[in-house]
Order: sequence, then C-alpha cells, then structure tokens
Amino acid sequence: MGIRREHRLALAIAMAVVAVWLLTMMVALRSLAPPSAASGRLLAIFPPAVSEVRALQAIAAAGGLTFGQTWFRLGWDVRGEEPGFAGRLRENGAWVLTDLPLLPVLAGCSGATVARDTVKQRWIN
Repeated sequence: MGIRREHRLALAIAMAVVAVWLLTMMVALRSLAPPSAASGRLLAIFPPAVSEVRALQAIAAAGGLTFGQTWFRLGWDVRGEEPGFAGRLRENGAWVLTDLPLLPVLAGCSGATVARDTVKQRWIN
C-alpha cells in the first residue's frame, strides 16, 4: 500500500512550503549579515560537516570567544572585539553571521544558547 493521492499532494505542498521558508531565511540572513570589518557579539552558523571542536577552533582562530552553542547544533553565540572579526570567522568556515539582537526575531525562543539555560538552571536549583 502506498500513500494515497490526497496525502501525496499534502506532503508535496508541505515540502514546498518548508523549501520556500528555508530559502527565504537563507536570503534574509545573508542580506542582514554584518560587514567583514564588524566586531562584537554575533551568531555564527557553521556547515553541518563541521564538528563542535572544529567550530571552537575556528572561533578561537578568528580571535573570538564563545558564549555557548544554540540548541540548533550549527549555531554559536560568539564575541570578538578586534575589527575584522566577522571576516575572520567567514574565512575560518562560518556560513552565516548575523548580529545577535536579530536572533530572537528570526529564531524566537529557539535562539537561546545552551550556556544561558545552564546558568538559569544553576540559579533556580
């Protein structure tokens, strides 16, 4: 038994909506990316093939510090004070960079970092 015709249509529409949403998010994040000379607190997203260790090495090589990883394994909350931090992150493999205040707008509560959640748990317990 295969998928009924009506269900195939619904599945195709759902997949198209997700594809359009992903494309829109990629374009939005790319167009809102800070210039290469930027510094400060940023959200850095690395390719799926990059391990956590390699991402941390890339952040350190760019002269930055990390505040933690987002629940979405590819995203890192980072900070670098020297001019050109954003450009160095890109050179070290970051796919997408965006100013961190934009994060809650695009990611909602999913943009919270693991480190912040850990700190909150320590204060609560």
